[in-house]
Amino acid sequence: MPPHHRFNAGVNLSTKRFLGSASVNHVSRAFWNDVLASLGYDGFTDAFTMINGSFGVRWADGKVTTTVKATNIANDNIRQHVFGDVIKRSIVGEVRFQF
Repeated sequence: MPPHHRFNAGVNLSTKRFLGSASVNHVSRAFWNDVLASLGYDGFTDAFTMINGSFGVRWADGKVTTTVKATNIANDNIRQHVFGDVIKRSIVGEVRFQF
C-alpha cells in the first residue's frame, strides 16, 4: 500500500553571485509487500519528514561554482522502503568549472 499522504515543497535562489535551495518532503506510513512475504519480506515504513538544502557561490565571472549540499539535515532515521537502507545526514561539497 502506498503512503496515504505525500507532501513536497521547495524554494530556489539564483543570483549572479549566489545560489541555494531548501526543500521539505513528508511521507506518511506505508506498507510494503513482496512475493516472499512468508519469509518476512514485508512490513511498514514509518512516516518521515526530510529537510534538504544547498548553498553555493559563483566565482571568476561564473566560471567556477562552489556548493555545499545537505540531505536529511535533521539526521532522522529515514527509511523510504522496508527493504532499503536507513538514510542519514549527508553533506557534500562540489566544485564546478565552466569552460
